Amino acid sequence: LLLLFLALGAGCQSGEPVHPSGDLPPMDVDPSLDVLPSLVPVFEKLETVIDPDMGLVAWVVVHTDLPTQLTVTVEDLVTGLVAPVPYGAAFKVNHKLVVMDLRAESSYQIRVTAITDTGGVGEDAVEVETLPLPGYLDDLEVELVEPDKMQPGYTLLSVRTNALPLWVALDREGEVAFYA
Repeated sequence: LLLLFLALGAGCQSGEPVHPSGDLPPMDVDPSLDVLPSLVPVFEKLETVIDPDMGLVAWVVVHTDLPTQLTVTVEDLVTGLVAPVPYGAAFKVNHKLVVMDLRAESSYQIRVTAITDTGGVGEDAVEVETLPLPGYLDDLEVELVEPDKMQPGYTLLSVRTNALPLWVALDREGEVAFYA
């Protein structure tokens, strides 16, 4: 062991790193850093698309230059309420996720944080405005809402208007959260 230490020590006296193959060039790394610097991901694309058939659903498309995991939040720009969007994808450069629980004719800010596997963090945001409810939902009226007596989740209704079958989901406040 002592001979190995002396042999390695003698090879390092020139100031050049020693590598068993002898043919790897030295890396330019700031010697004050304990680890390699984290690369910050760049957003090549961040857009939202409101589904015209389900105007309370936004598709978020994110492309980054490095493989990333995303953390996504939605802020209601009127009430200021912020909610996380569940999304558990692996590290990748192309992401597509759905944001639900939006209300009709409302404005939201969708904030995306992209994290690389080395800890680099990039952030961006986009605003989105939802569509009004379609005309065939104009007559839908909730007369009584008692959230304290309701189970968590949605109330699902099957509605038939003008021979058009329709599914409507109401949230705890009696507001339309989804329709199809």
